Amino acid sequence: MKSLLPHTLPEIQISYQPKVAAIHRPKITCAEDAYRYFLEAFNPNELNIREEAAVLFLNRANRIIGLYRLSTGGITGTIMDIRLILGIALKSLACGLIIAHTHPSGELKPSKMI
Repeated sequence: MKSLLPHTLPEIQISYQPKVAAIHRPKITCAEDAYRYFLEAFNPNELNIREEAAVLFLNRANRIIGLYRLSTGGITGTIMDIRLILGIALKSLACGLIIAHTHPSGELKPSKMI
């Protein structure tokens, strides 16, 4: 039986098996491109009701690896857990990411951190 010393950590194992070749994935070339893809991620019937957050993961050529709907919150906020975002980025071998979330209030000034 192998003993686990206090300083021994379990290994993280990942596998990456893309179903679509990188050259065939959509490319983000400007903010408008990202905006269009995020609109597809958010529920149009709830844009003015609750906050939602999503993340686009990109390869080195800014081609989309995938989009992840991170969270759905309430009227005044939603949670974005950096551990989930970074875990998915590592597992998908992303070189870049874009995070977006909705503001039902229409307020463009950022909220204070709590």
